[in-house]
Amino acid sequence: MVLKNPEKNISLFWAADKTRAVSTSGITKSLTMKYFYPILVSLVLMTATTLAQSSSVIVQGYVRFANGTAAPNRPVTVSIDALNSTNCQQAHTKITNANGFYKDTLSCTTSAITRVKVTTLDCNQSPLVNNPQVGPSGIVESNFLLSCNPQPATGCEAVFTVTGGSTPASFIFNSGTSRGISATDAITRRRWIFGDGDTTNGNAIIVDHNYRQPGVYQVCLTIWTASGCESHYCKTVTIAPQVTLCSATFTASPSIGNNRLVLFTSTGSTAGVNDQIISRTWTFGDGSSLSGNVVSPDHLYARDGLYNVCLRIVTAGGCIKEYCKSIEIRTHCKADFNFAPLPPTSTGYPIKFNSNISTTAAGDSIRERIWKFGNAAYAGGPIDPTFVFTTPGTYTVCLIIRTRGGCSDTTCKVIQVPLAGQVYCSPAFTFAPSANNKVQFNSSNSGTAPGDSIVARNWTFGDGSVLTGNVINPAHQYTSAGIYTVCLRIVSRLGCERTICLQVATSPTNANCMARYEYTRTGLKQVTFRSGMSWAPANDSIVERKWDFGDGSPMLTGNVITPVKNYLHQGIYTVCLKIRTRSGCESSWCSPVRVQDSINTIADPIIIKQLYPNPATVQINTVTWSQHNNVTAQLAIYDIYGVKKWGISKVLLQGDNYTVLPVGGLLPGPYFFRVTTMYGVRSRQFYKL
Repeated sequence: MVLKNPEKNISLFWAADKTRAVSTSGITKSLTMKYFYPILVSLVLMTATTLAQSSSVIVQGYVRFANGTAAPNRPVTVSIDALNSTNCQQAHTKITNANGFYKDTLSCTTSAITRVKVTTLDCNQSPLVNNPQVGPSGIVESNFLLSCNPQPATGCEAVFTVTGGSTPASFIFNSGTSRGISATDAITRRRWIFGDGDTTNGNAIIVDHNYRQPGVYQVCLTIWTASGCESHYCKTVTIAPQVTLCSATFTASPSIGNNRLVLFTSTGSTAGVNDQIISRTWTFGDGSSLSGNVVSPDHLYARDGLYNVCLRIVTAGGCIKEYCKSIEIRTHCKADFNFAPLPPTSTGYPIKFNSNISTTAAGDSIRERIWKFGNAAYAGGPIDPTFVFTTPGTYTVCLIIRTRGGCSDTTCKVIQVPLAGQVYCSPAFTFAPSANNKVQFNSSNSGTAPGDSIVARNWTFGDGSVLTGNVINPAHQYTSAGIYTVCLRIVSRLGCERTICLQVATSPTNANCMARYEYTRTGLKQVTFRSGMSWAPANDSIVERKWDFGDGSPMLTGNVITPVKNYLHQGIYTVCLKIRTRSGCESSWCSPVRVQDSINTIADPIIIKQLYPNPATVQINTVTWSQHNNVTAQLAIYDIYGVKKWGISKVLLQGDNYTVLPVGGLLPGPYFFRVTTMYGVRSRQFYKL
């Protein structure tokens, strides 16, 4: 290489990059060209190598709107790309000038910068990202085109002030002087970028931000107004290295069984190196506070609501930090009720309500019910009140519950009085088995509302035989002994239709005796048993009945047909009846009997108590318990694919209801016995051999 004018070439070479310009006049004046010429050649070669490595890069460009006009005041972040083969990690935020232009310099002293990353936000706040490579010149141009057009000249303006925060490492940023396009325009959203990776979205006018490390941070605010205007504003803040850093935080969780008792813990709060937290002050948002240095306090709130809870910590090094967040106290409960009509009376239309389907949180319970029947109401109401509506019409019935844990809830339902199907009638019949499988029935105790009458009685005798018309007391001859489900369906002149089904046992000629009973709960822990359906052969009679009530009490002997038993405790008891006839025939019958503390507080109003035998071959016996009297039910058998195989309609009486399911025609496999009432669906599985 030959340089005709070395000194001039030195000046030109360094002038090519003014950002790295240095004076060489001292060197040229102190050295003669004789000794300087070899040094000059080496210097030129070294400088060319440095440029190729690009250890200092200029990044510049323009941000423009969709129509090509400049986009001023737009934040642009310039950083060294993570894919770059360098250990230098730095990022700068620059704001475009009035011409939409920005410029930044990235430097690295350990290795070359080969790629940079440049980002900005589009009009919809989605990121726009460029990843240009660095060429030999060390100058990178990265331009952006936004998807929107600029606002009119009288646009909105984002601006904020900076003051000292609650700790030496925090600042309070106040954007209260930001404005919309006009006096009627309103700022609907603010986005804060604090320069340390943290952002805040929402519409916070004033924010108190704590920095975790010393340094220089570019803070930017973007606002959006109701008219669609958008504006950006940035400032630089500095956290001195000598500041003691700390952070306050806590979590909150309700205790099990009482959602108003909240467990707080601040174990996530930190102090700086060689520092420690010496004070914690809690304010719970309900007017109470706790001083000292309690790490994990418990607090009981008196009522539901939204509370702003704050924790303020102080460290030995003088760092002070406060952290606040809102917590919602809401104990969980649900008020609910169902209802059913009772027979109309001379005073109106009584309807039975039941709120035992209301629910509370685990460990909680209902302490008060308030019922409102249209304009009538009374507090301290029972679980299942009966209310008589004096005139037909539409009524709004409401139930308010309050729990011991402090939860309250209200539910209301609109009721049309009289209810659909409230035209009243009541089917009933008795039966008397005799020898040779013959049974005499009598339905004279069936009834209707005053002014109505029964116009049709349809009998199904459980063996495939049906009798229509209006026969009050038919006799039916069965071909074989067994237990049959006999149903009576009545139709009244005013259109009431009801069905009742009972189990009827028959016995063949010269058959042995048979013990049977049914029962009804007639008090809190009182049960009435009826054994009148027990059977003795012709020319014989039952002379002794022995009752074992399953609670260890002395057996009741004699020949009591309808005993009444008062139990001391709730539970399920196996009650057995043993009969003996005059001719010496003996028979026993045992069945489980459920006793609860209160008739009205049983959790489930319909229970399938028994399915036997299971597996079954020809028939299966079922016991369905009902909390209420005269509950219309659909009894059915379904296969595992949900296909109905058999079904009947039956009115469930209060207590145990016996039904025989015919399963002889079913293919072997699993099936479900399903009971559908106004209280929902109950089902149990059985298997057919």
